[in-house]
Amino acid sequence: MEEIKNTDHEPEENDSMAQELNEEKNIDQEYDRNEDGGRKRHRASPFLKGILAGLGISALLFVLYRGYIDISLPGGYTLTFFLPTYYLSEILGDDEVNYRDVERKLKEVDHYLDTYYYYEKDSEAMEDGAVAGLLYGLSEEDPYVAYFSREDFTDEMESIEGGYRGIGVTITQDEATGGLEVLMVAKDGPAMEAGIQAGDIIVSVDGTDIRGMDMDTITGDYIKGPEETYVEIGVLRDGEELSFTCERRIVENISVHHSMIEAEGTSLGYICISSFENNTDEQFDEALTELEEAGAQGIVLDLRDDLGGAVSSALNILDRIIADDDLRYETEENEAAEKGSLLFYQRDKNDVRRYYYACDGKSCRLPLVILVNENSASASEIVTGVLRDYGYKVVGMNTYGKGIIQSIIQLSDGSAIEFTTAEYILPGGQRIHGVGIAPDVEVEPDEVLLEHGANMDAPDIETDNQLETAVNTLKEEIK
Repeated sequence: MEEIKNTDHEPEENDSMAQELNEEKNIDQEYDRNEDGGRKRHRASPFLKGILAGLGISALLFVLYRGYIDISLPGGYTLTFFLPTYYLSEILGDDEVNYRDVERKLKEVDHYLDTYYYYEKDSEAMEDGAVAGLLYGLSEEDPYVAYFSREDFTDEMESIEGGYRGIGVTITQDEATGGLEVLMVAKDGPAMEAGIQAGDIIVSVDGTDIRGMDMDTITGDYIKGPEETYVEIGVLRDGEELSFTCERRIVENISVHHSMIEAEGTSLGYICISSFENNTDEQFDEALTELEEAGAQGIVLDLRDDLGGAVSSALNILDRIIADDDLRYETEENEAAEKGSLLFYQRDKNDVRRYYYACDGKSCRLPLVILVNENSASASEIVTGVLRDYGYKVVGMNTYGKGIIQSIIQLSDGSAIEFTTAEYILPGGQRIHGVGIAPDVEVEPDEVLLEHGANMDAPDIETDNQLETAVNTLKEEIK
């Protein structure tokens, strides 16, 4: 029988093969000798190779996405190479803003400013300007587009709300002195309480001579301030310099003025709306109620030179005048029978429609005439057009023709943007943008009115021929 033996290794010819395999297996552990006897790595590890490959791929993808490569040259110049993906993005996204190109231009401009600009850069102002410039590109089609910095947005909101932090004066620059002329003093405001009068020239604030300063700087940096603080106002009056201490507080804008007009034995109510703020509808309701209780036989609603404002106030004023059950413009789509008298509807870019109704349970039972001119715009045209569609007479001149609505949207950093978001259509179906509203009775201002102007606090038919025509028209309606 042949004897079988266990062996610990193969014959000698296999020993050399095993040695070679081991050498290949351990190749990552080999080292070369440096001249000083040290050792250096002969080949990188797979982990390190993976990291380098990942970084390389990421860099390549970034460059491809960006679409160009900038190379800085001596002398402050930049050489730019555009890749095919840059042009591809412009072809595919022709109606989109190419922010990569914008970024490149801004960085290039910033580089030249750092190199050559004489003054110190204001980075915050530059950022605001960049966003404002982006919106400015839309201004040819949408002239109402705007950008508000954080501070401007705060002021805008205060104005829309119908109040502001200040002393209660309306001012303009006085060319003769360089100061600020007080045109009007708010009733019961801090300035009136302190003794400041219309016609005074403000020349100093808290001891600082403000003559020659920009009006926005004076009001923003000197006169306005936190509530319940005080400011010293120096004025010139009849050549004498006087000083008044005024408390800063919220001052309500008075946008509605009203009074009674006696016209040949007929008592008529006069209401003038100078602008539409968020509190204008409340002031209008108070004025109309007071005139009704005082025995007014009709109302002249003066919207001349009213450029508009808060559409919500215009809606509430219309709701106060128009009865809820006037369904002459009822359709199956607007659901007026269920929700109230149709006032108007607005339509956005996607043809989504939003309807507005009279539904407050109130109405004005008095005859009413609307007085307008070429500067009556926006919210004042909404009121004029809707009332005309419900049978009220319009007197004056063709209105401005702004039949679109803007929205203000606050951004994450507190700034805000404003742009057109919809158009509105009157209950009768008329679009007035670019056309305006033609009056039923047209009357141009005569020389006396042009010279003296209308007085909303003390209306006078002797010096205001347009108001006289409105009064005569209203008297015909009363008969």
